[in-house]
Parts: sequence; structure tokens; C-alpha cells
Amino acid sequence: MNIDLKRLRLLLEELDNSSYSIPIIVEGKKDVESLRRIGITGIIHSINGRSIDEIIDELKVYGEVIILTDYDNEGSKIKNKLVKGFQTIGVKVNLRYYKLLKSVLKGFIIQIEGLFKFLSSRGYCDELK
Repeated sequence: MNIDLKRLRLLLEELDNSSYSIPIIVEGKKDVESLRRIGITGIIHSINGRSIDEIIDELKVYGEVIILTDYDNEGSKIKNKLVKGFQTIGVKVNLRYYKLLKSVLKGFIIQIEGLFKFLSSRGYCDELK
């Protein structure tokens, strides 16, 4: 199985553009670092030990959020709690990038923090720039 680099590049460019007006929510600091290293320069918020309610309260002013949690059981639980919490208060939840990245990456990685390392080890990060 190969990753479609062109599709991935376009997806990451689109994610970067969207992140200037719609915050991306990730689980930890390493997730933020990984996204930064692959060129995502917009608004990224990490849960990093804070409660789901704190994150929701902090980001509700945006009206829409992009959720990009890990693709493991814990990430899925966090994603579901965030979706429920934001939808309850009328904030639009964008799972498009979550679903598309999962599809493009084909299970090669399940944690966002591993995205940069995975891509750079295959020479993809040079081509992403």
C-alpha cells in the first residue's frame, strides 16, 4: 500500500488554510509540534491535560472547530466527547480532515504526533514544502 502523496499534500494545504479561521483540536503538545513541522501554521489547540469542558468553553467563540485526535481507542473517545459537547452548544464540528487523513494514511499511523516522523522517514516532508 502506498500513500497518495499528491492527495496528502492537497489535504494538508487545505487543512493549513482552514486553520487560520477554524481552530484544530489535538490531544497533546507533540501533536501540535508534528502538525507545525509538516507546515500547519494556523490555530492549533491541545487538550494536554485540560478537561473537555475547558476546551469547549475556550473554543466556543469560533463557531466551528476541526477535531484531529488520534485514531486509537482513546482518541476516538475524546473525539466523541468533543463532538457531543460542541454540538450541544451549537458549535459546528468539522471531522472532514480527521476522516480524510485516516483514509489517506491507510493505517500507517494512528497517532497525530507520529505524522511528521512517518512522512519525513519516507522523504515525504521534503516534497510537502
